[in-house]
Amino acid sequence: MLQLHTLDIDTLPINVAIYEKDGNDFIFKDFNHLAEKTEKISRHELLNKKLTEVFPAVKEFGLFDVLHRVHKSGISEHFDVNFYKDDRISGWRRNQVVKLDDGTVAAFYEDCTLEKEKEQEVSDIKTSLRYQKQVFEHIMDDSVTIAIQGYDEHHNVIYWNKGSELLYGYTKEEAIGHTLESLIIPDNIKNNVSTSIDNWVTNGIPIPSSELILIDKDGNDVHVLSQHIMIRLDENHYEMYCIDINLSEVDVLQEKLLAQKNLLQSIMNLIPDLIWLKDPDGKYLACNKTLENFLGMKECEIIGKTDFDFVDEELAKSFQKNDKLAIEQDGYRSNEEVIRTIDGKNESYFETIKSPMKDNKGNLIGILGIARDITKHKEKEKELQISANYDHLTGLANRLLFINRLKHLLKHRASTQQYHAVLFIDLDYFKEINDTMGHDTGDIVLKKVAKVLKKFTRKEDTVARIGGDEFTILLENITSPFDAGNIAQKIIDALQTLIFIKKKHFFLSASIGIAISPDDALNADNLLSHADTAMYYAKSKGKNNYQFYKKDFSYQSFEKILIENDLRNALKNEEFVLYYQPQINMDNKQIIGVEALLRWEHPQKGIILPRDFMQIAENSGQFNAIGTWVIKHAMQDMVQWKKEKLGIETISINLSIKQLEDDTFISTLKHLLTETQCHPSWIEFEIPEKYIIMDEKNTSTKVHAIHTLGCKISIEDFGTGYSSLMGLQHLPIQKVIINQELLQDIPGNKDNETMVSMLILIAKKLNLEVITKCIETEAQEDFVRHNDCHEGQGFFYKSPMTKEKLEAGLKVFSS
Repeated sequence: MLQLHTLDIDTLPINVAIYEKDGNDFIFKDFNHLAEKTEKISRHELLNKKLTEVFPAVKEFGLFDVLHRVHKSGISEHFDVNFYKDDRISGWRRNQVVKLDDGTVAAFYEDCTLEKEKEQEVSDIKTSLRYQKQVFEHIMDDSVTIAIQGYDEHHNVIYWNKGSELLYGYTKEEAIGHTLESLIIPDNIKNNVSTSIDNWVTNGIPIPSSELILIDKDGNDVHVLSQHIMIRLDENHYEMYCIDINLSEVDVLQEKLLAQKNLLQSIMNLIPDLIWLKDPDGKYLACNKTLENFLGMKECEIIGKTDFDFVDEELAKSFQKNDKLAIEQDGYRSNEEVIRTIDGKNESYFETIKSPMKDNKGNLIGILGIARDITKHKEKEKELQISANYDHLTGLANRLLFINRLKHLLKHRASTQQYHAVLFIDLDYFKEINDTMGHDTGDIVLKKVAKVLKKFTRKEDTVARIGGDEFTILLENITSPFDAGNIAQKIIDALQTLIFIKKKHFFLSASIGIAISPDDALNADNLLSHADTAMYYAKSKGKNNYQFYKKDFSYQSFEKILIENDLRNALKNEEFVLYYQPQINMDNKQIIGVEALLRWEHPQKGIILPRDFMQIAENSGQFNAIGTWVIKHAMQDMVQWKKEKLGIETISINLSIKQLEDDTFISTLKHLLTETQCHPSWIEFEIPEKYIIMDEKNTSTKVHAIHTLGCKISIEDFGTGYSSLMGLQHLPIQKVIINQELLQDIPGNKDNETMVSMLILIAKKLNLEVITKCIETEAQEDFVRHNDCHEGQGFFYKSPMTKEKLEAGLKVFSS
């Protein structure tokens, strides 16, 4: 076991995260500065929090299982490169996981994203080179005037073109596998030839071009000019290619060689890279069309000129220097160069490869250059740099840049007479706008808010977006804390102005918390945390106001308790209501069912979504009571709709793992069916996919019990990777619901497209119905329909609506 108690992990040049076992999970015990930068999250946000909450995709990544094994066995494990992605970060990681002497588990890891991107670049280059090799081999195969043979390091024939068949009389099939010496080398030079080849392979001594007298299949002399090329495949494997010209036909071949040259030139012109040949003095001898197009000149205008004629003097000197280094190295030289024409019309980044060319006597005759345009790659690197510090939607600073600027400001605070303020801004009810109007509208709102915040700040201040609807402002060197309060009030007043988006009017408000340095804190993390706490206090005061931080309050002491207390009266006061979102047959656009969605109509705070109170309900023991209320009222509504013949076939109800784990659930369900007189086949329960494998025996029992009652069962978020397909086959499931995250970036994201297509196919093979939720665009509908899914749900069809609004629409349609 490793000991770290005497070592400051912040001094380590590698990312370090330390975890402590917590039941079936791990909690963060420490996290060094380098890891904070890599993961774009601060240490105080992680400490004592569960790993699966902070990094929800960690189980798919594989690290979660490794942590369990190392904690149990105490044996360190190397966890090789894997791709991690969640809503905040994505990248490649390489881990070394060890158990420490205090029982905790440490992960030492590095971000190798750039390395993987470089590997992909190399792979792309190799693919291009393989294609070019195939083109040249095709040319060589069809050449009848030039004999080309290929041999391995053992002198065995591996390539034999048509020219060789005609010149030496052996067919390709006859030659392949036999040695060079046994086919065309006369006895008097066999030893010399064999020795020369071995010297080239072993000692790197090339065989010069020369005239030779070889023999054909019938023993006749063949007078050829032979040139040799050695290709090193790896440390132990070589290929040698011999290019033989029948000198008795040289005059005839001259004209044909010109045609071959033109063909080679045509091939060069098809290659998208810049290709050129210079003489030893740097004068251009030849080039391809790509270079012509880049310089805006014809080849005849380029030949005979130097780089000084096309680019500025400083750039031309750098090209000249790289040419010289390639010659001195006596091999190819690769480097990045900026090529910019004198007229300024073209400027691009290129990865350039230069190699000296020599004659058969080893004399330098020229320099061959190939340059690949990597401008887009460079732009992507720049974009990555920007994305690391700025919010892509609003263009504001992100959390990382905000924290860095705040730390720098506090560290170099010049005067005790000046104050710095952090404003933590949270938009009130923004989630409702996002959920009812869609993310596109939400994004427009966020951009408008960003403009408002910039309007009331100075050039030296920093405005940042650090979360979904959370913004921060760093006010530098203000003379009084009241200056921060004045700006906060101006922002509140400005945001209350009517906003017009997509032919709809919106009223916004904001809750703002303010923390002052040095009065409230002297370090960045505490100052930001105090501003956050003050913001929650502002929300508890009715929202749409600002509050200064005070040491005697915290969010937990007022907001959570208020919600919990209000929840206890919500059922009794009939504050809960069901919204319904239609499920559509894509082929005829008819409503085939609805999904029941819980809403809390809070008397002061308005509509509250389940995600904002159900966790509190679970912790306070009210969860199952609320769940039972949902099932009962959904059944009552369904019975009414059936009596009124509104055409709704089924109603879908979400079941949580908490409900399924309740031993009284089945008996409660039986009672509700009897009480409401609801036919079981009208009800479809959506069960989370991860519940399928949590307790296989209990799962099977519960699912079969629900099925036995006559209710339908569907698997929610199909495709998250939790369930076993074999397990699905043995459960009475009628339908699967495609995971909404997989629908993101479709069309366009090839990985998600492949995954959705595969999941639909698997479901169909298992004779299961398929429905896709969260369809927001016509393109998404077209994609899933094309892949044989014909049931959908989402904002593209209808938003969640009240029971009354749904009934009104159905009655109009039926009449």
